[in-house]
Amino acid sequence: MDELREKIIAAIEVHKTLSPGLLESIYEEALCVELELREAAGLKRGLLVNFGVPRRVDGIRRISL
Repeated sequence: MDELREKIIAAIEVHKTLSPGLLESIYEEALCVELELREAAGLKRGLLVNFGVPRRVDGIRRISL
């Protein structure tokens, strides 16, 4: 599975587990934990995920460091 797809799956898992409406810092911490569990940390590309949108696809942007 490629790195980007793995990150998207991790973000979806966090969103599905926590649901919308929480503070951004809570989602950030949960996503960091989820990515560490999947060994995806330390990569030069990532996703910026906005959990406050009705459709997940509208809240995902790819970023490069």
